Amino acid sequence: MPKARSLLVLLLLVAPMAYAAEPSVSKLRKALRSGDSEQARLTALAELEKLAKSEREQPADEKLAKQVTSIIASALGDDSMQVRERAAEILGAVGHPQSAPVKLGSVLDKARKQAKSKSSKLKKKQKQWADAMMTGVGSGKRRDPNAPFDPRKELERLEKEMELFEKGKKKADKIQVEIDAITLEWQAAIATGSAAAKALASYPTPRARKRVRSFYDTIYKYSPRTAEHAAVALLEFGLRDDVGAVAESLSDYQRQMDRHAEWEKEKQADDDSYEPRPMSDYWGKRVYERLQKFAVAQKLAPLEDWSPGFAPRAKKWFKAVKASLPEALPDPDKGVEKAKPAE
Repeated sequence: MPKARSLLVLLLLVAPMAYAAEPSVSKLRKALRSGDSEQARLTALAELEKLAKSEREQPADEKLAKQVTSIIASALGDDSMQVRERAAEILGAVGHPQSAPVKLGSVLDKARKQAKSKSSKLKKKQKQWADAMMTGVGSGKRRDPNAPFDPRKELERLEKEMELFEKGKKKADKIQVEIDAITLEWQAAIATGSAAAKALASYPTPRARKRVRSFYDTIYKYSPRTAEHAAVALLEFGLRDDVGAVAESLSDYQRQMDRHAEWEKEKQADDDSYEPRPMSDYWGKRVYERLQKFAVAQKLAPLEDWSPGFAPRAKKWFKAVKASLPEALPDPDKGVEKAKPAE
């Protein structure tokens, strides 16, 4: 009996310690889901990061580690971009090794589908807007050049065109409101996906790489300038096919810049008053710098300078270094799986 009593006392003393983290986790979950300020949610994430880091460094409670990762992952759908990016950053650094990449992958796939859907809607709406703005333009019956000029009839024709144009403009204004709303949703999907892709690069598996590549291919197709973070994530995996894709994207971007520069010269030659509008090289230069850092880290031949005519030089560089780059990532379940271009 005394022995049983001692055991009971011990259990009563130890039990509260074992579950001490539970109330804290519940409180932090509520803080993330509430309508509190952005700073309050970021503070909650900071506390969750400490818990995740502690479990990552000294695993003690598998269930708690997965629970914390799941709560952090829920912030990937937050209205605040800063909160979403911070959540992805934490998951990439100290998330549960098994559950974090699953959560990130799921978010990335959803963001890719949303970005693709919103891009298609934007194209349709932009065409509708252009059609609406052309309503009435040239719709009036033109006079016979051989017939005598009748000012009254010509005025009636122009007034009719203007009336139709005004109706079209009102329709276009309504469509523009829809375009603005879709654009915000499109940008949010890309931003969320980019943060998830960047974090997913911390878990170098064939499945993670395939998801990032698929996201990159999708958004680059519609808007190269939005694909910077996905390109950087691909370089983190460092596979031959992905490095080649980034190098080719840079080549394509530089070719566009070169063509634009030529067009600007022709325009200026035809019109002395024309002020050149150079194409921004912000995206290309930033990705080029990351590719250059990758080359240095992997002890590859350095890239030539980012300047007009870079496209053929990039192809030449990749041809020289591709044999040094791995074709596959180790798969924890299947050994080695060859990385194929994402569809």
